[in-house]
Amino acid sequence: MLEFQEKDTITFIFQQDMPWQNQMESLKEGIGYILYDRERPIGYAMTKERYDVYGNVESVQLYQVGIEPILEYDLLLMLTFLHKIFKLDRDGVKRHVINYPNRDTVLLNALNELGFNKTIEQVHMQKIL
Repeated sequence: MLEFQEKDTITFIFQQDMPWQNQMESLKEGIGYILYDRERPIGYAMTKERYDVYGNVESVQLYQVGIEPILEYDLLLMLTFLHKIFKLDRDGVKRHVINYPNRDTVLLNALNELGFNKTIEQVHMQKIL
């Protein structure tokens, strides 16, 4: 199971209101990234990666990404972080964003700039008790 050592320090940006498939508890063999400004965590991402028999990355799936609220409109910061997460310096890697909400315009703009496009859309429904 995916665990963050710094989970307590990134709770201010950790997104709890995501579909269950995107929650930390559902990401078996997931990978967590922490983005630092010197020694202070300012962002995170949760992914899954698949490898071929030789250990080469075949695909990267992004399930969550968040940046500290004061920096969340920094498009260059988001682009740089996504470049690292998606291993954009490597050819032949399939890249997917899974169940990501339309409310994060900076992320969506960054993904569009990196050449991503929407192929499937779904509705996220909640029952308020």
